[in-house]
Amino acid sequence: MCKSNDRSGHEGVLRFFEEISKIPRRSYVTAPIAEYLCDFAKARGLACIRDRSDNVIIRKAASRGCENAPPVILQAHTDMVLVTSDEKQESPASEGLMLYTDGDYLRAKGTSLGGDDGIGVAYILAILNDGALTHPPIEAVFTSNEEVGLLGASALDLTVLSGRTLINLDSDSEGIFTAGCAGGSDATLSLPIERPLSLPCYTLTLKDLPGGHSGVNITDGIPNAILLALKMLLSLAGCHPVFLSDIHGGEAYNAIPSFASIRFCCEAEFDKIEGFCKDIFTNSSESGSCGIKKEEGAFPCMRCEESLRMIEALLSLPNGVQAMERDLAGIPETSLSLGVIRTEGDSLSLGYAIRSSVNEKREALESALIHRAEALGGRACIGGVYPAWAYRERSPLREKCLDAYRALCGKEARVDVIHAGLECGIFASGLEGLDAVSFGPTNIAIHTAEERLSLSSCARTYKLLLKILAALADCVLRADRKEINNYEQGKT
Repeated sequence: MCKSNDRSGHEGVLRFFEEISKIPRRSYVTAPIAEYLCDFAKARGLACIRDRSDNVIIRKAASRGCENAPPVILQAHTDMVLVTSDEKQESPASEGLMLYTDGDYLRAKGTSLGGDDGIGVAYILAILNDGALTHPPIEAVFTSNEEVGLLGASALDLTVLSGRTLINLDSDSEGIFTAGCAGGSDATLSLPIERPLSLPCYTLTLKDLPGGHSGVNITDGIPNAILLALKMLLSLAGCHPVFLSDIHGGEAYNAIPSFASIRFCCEAEFDKIEGFCKDIFTNSSESGSCGIKKEEGAFPCMRCEESLRMIEALLSLPNGVQAMERDLAGIPETSLSLGVIRTEGDSLSLGYAIRSSVNEKREALESALIHRAEALGGRACIGGVYPAWAYRERSPLREKCLDAYRALCGKEARVDVIHAGLECGIFASGLEGLDAVSFGPTNIAIHTAEERLSLSSCARTYKLLLKILAALADCVLRADRKEINNYEQGKT
């Protein structure tokens, strides 16, 4: 007979989070974590599938007495956005993270934490590992490369899944159940440049700006380090001739960049350039630092006229919120964010994250970027397209989630539709009749080196997840339950 899950098992969650944090799992580094998951399943005798995209599905049978309950899909993505606040700090692409506690928070030394979505992975592993919990049949789905366009979920063969109830564990605010999200895509622009001059240069560096998630934080007024550096250079060019050499900034398409550097030549004296730039920075950002130094030697540079045109062209490209939802106060409908810029030989490469709850408006924004790139003599490539996840008016799963939260916390949870992308839209488009909800513990400043996961929220949210699973496993009909009760009383 089904029993309630009356223990949190939070220590097990943190143990698994520590284990996967030792594994390199930034986007596109997919094999190590996939191998870990397969070994995990094999050691416990659980059925496991690994596909060519390093998506992994692990199945666990229902707890005793709940075999007839409909299966539930538990889903999280394995990759993380690995960023630092300083472009010269080495990112441990082939190493694990250095975790430490800071009061109630878990953090990583010098980098993002990867709680997005490592904590979702850890929740699922703890559930698969625990033989004393009450739950329906579980299809645990671990997707790859979510942070770079939901690539893993897009490549997943959904026909192997029998569940039509999905719990996505990729949200970051306790007490909020997400029931819809925007769709999106990535845009990569390549713009030609010519650098025929060889000149002495300065390097302007911005670092330690707040950064943030380009969907979640797009309305928070966070300065984009790349655009701020370009604006500073444009203001300087209004007073003194400027010759652009190269630009470098950002680490991920879907993160608001916290650092940027521009190398350039200017005929003004160093002290004047330094004072000019720092004055602009002080008026533009409440945190971070601005530095400028004189480089040794000469570097390839664009001519003055071409430098000015390129700076103006980059700043004229659309960025930020383009339209707000009419029926959802404070929620963006359509946006794009410049996340990465690099000088690569004779071209500039720019990476944007595009988001919209309206597919036609997303496509229009993609077309606009393509036309702008072509007008500048370059090109734009669109990839990583994923669908919006439409809000479902009737959701039995959502009601169970709200009931469980009310019972545990003594207050009402909130239901939200968000501007960030979630894989639920892909699952919903491929699994007819899917009922899905996303939630998770409080995780602050995701996609930045200041990311921190609340340990107390982590424990409460895991307890909530176990209560929801127990509710979904309550498959014994009242008549059957009465018969079982009579039998147990007679046996006693």
